[in-house]
Amino acid sequence: KFPIPLRKAEKAKKNDLPEPPPESTYLMFLSRRQLDGLAGHAVSGAADIKAFFKVKANKEKAKKIADTQH
Repeated sequence: KFPIPLRKAEKAKKNDLPEPPPESTYLMFLSRRQLDGLAGHAVSGAADIKAFFKVKANKEKAKKIADTQH
């Protein structure tokens, strides 16, 4: 679960604006090859994506696609 930034939440509350969405605390940069590979892999499990990535083999394949070999 991603946290909601406190400063943004307080500012929104103070100005009667909707609560901001949660944000990740880290950045991930993917190359075009990695992004295309992960997107293609996700499309193959599009019927039920959560169940698809609960399968260990599918999760391992996604990690292998994202691995930059550095």
